[in-house]
Amino acid sequence: MRHLNYSHLFYFQVIAKEGSIKKACKILHLTQPTLSDQLKSLERYLGVKLFDRRNRRLILNDIGKIALSYANRIFSLGNEFQRTISQIKTEENRLPIEIGIVPYLSKVFTYDLFLPIFELNVFRVKLKEAELKHLIQELDIGNIDLVVSNSMLPSNQKGLKSIKIGDSRFFAVGGSHLAFAANNFPKSLDGLAFFHYTDESPHREIIDIFFEKNKLKPKIVGEADDINFLKIVTGNNLCFSILPETSFKEYRKLKHLTLLGEIKELKSPIWATYNEINDSIYVKEFIKSLMIHSKFSDDEK
Repeated sequence: MRHLNYSHLFYFQVIAKEGSIKKACKILHLTQPTLSDQLKSLERYLGVKLFDRRNRRLILNDIGKIALSYANRIFSLGNEFQRTISQIKTEENRLPIEIGIVPYLSKVFTYDLFLPIFELNVFRVKLKEAELKHLIQELDIGNIDLVVSNSMLPSNQKGLKSIKIGDSRFFAVGGSHLAFAANNFPKSLDGLAFFHYTDESPHREIIDIFFEKNKLKPKIVGEADDINFLKIVTGNNLCFSILPETSFKEYRKLKHLTLLGEIKELKSPIWATYNEINDSIYVKEFIKSLMIHSKFSDDEK
């Protein structure tokens, strides 16, 4: 059986992204007849048509879309291979890994999470912060190796696997005028002004269950998922809020915030998500090291 011609596959990828052979020719510096022949050779090899031709335009058909998805992964993996070899040669043999972090995880928490890994001096960690939706897209095409967040990916996310690496605790905080609520906690929260999370937050449901279980009815004055915003409204004596440990660590030293108490029955899992198709050879080893050495692992709890 003849091997796949990766030059043909690369030409197909460029044509698909540009939407026409003419535009692809300008990028590849090839003539239209040459590039057209290369595409036909790939289609003959695969035994299928990859495009529908409409009014002199090339439109990816369903098989073509699948082929493009694989082409993106193949060349992404090739780029990772080159990058990995180059980095290993120039950076004292430390293993490179790129990690996406969601904004919900505070800088202090992120530092505490990865500090033991930094001290191992085995991995060269590159961190990127963005919304979870964007990070998952980056993970899917192989631009990053791992996503750390407080959300487990749905089981229908093909190729993506989430592993629990630890738990984050929760703390109730308020402005100085609510210092009295530290006494008789958590019953003291009943009736107090409270800034809640939105329905889209993974924290909303477990906090509601906590309130119901303890027969607490705080007065909800607003909803937000931005931790910095919660810090501002709480610090200005407008209400109390409940912060996960991932964020509380960053704000606990602020003078205008008062710790009311730890809600010991609440825990939020921290997840590491990777792509089983695109994952580098270092990803699973990195996750293993994180679970062993992190202070947030279950054993530490």
